[in-house]
Amino acid sequence: MNKIIIFGDSFGDPDYNKKEAKWYHLAWYEMFKGYHVINKCLAGTGPHYSIEGYYDFIKNEPHKDEYVVIFLLSGEDRIAFPNADPQHISHINWDFVAEKSWFADHSDLVKEKEYYHKHRLEIDFMFILTLQVY
Repeated sequence: MNKIIIFGDSFGDPDYNKKEAKWYHLAWYEMFKGYHVINKCLAGTGPHYSIEGYYDFIKNEPHKDEYVVIFLLSGEDRIAFPNADPQHISHINWDFVAEKSWFADHSDLVKEKEYYHKHRLEIDFMFILTLQVY
């Protein structure tokens, strides 16, 4: 296995690293010498964006068993609203103590609120499953 694919947010986004760095430094994902690395990270995105990319990968990549998959799970406040700019925060959040999601109500976010109430069980399931992995 000499192939790596990375899914995540700004902690793995090579374009963000180059824009934001005041001086050049070797990023963690650049240390995989001798590996073919595919980096699907995008700054400002959240778990839904990364999971969608991962599902596309496992569905469409015939040689997926040849890859090591690195998945960066970003902050709970980055649950993406579908068809929105992936860098747009949706106001859907996760409460780690109560172990349930919640929506930070805002009058401009009618579609996001509808999406949240329609998919609340799936959102909660994803985070509970993630907590079990850790």
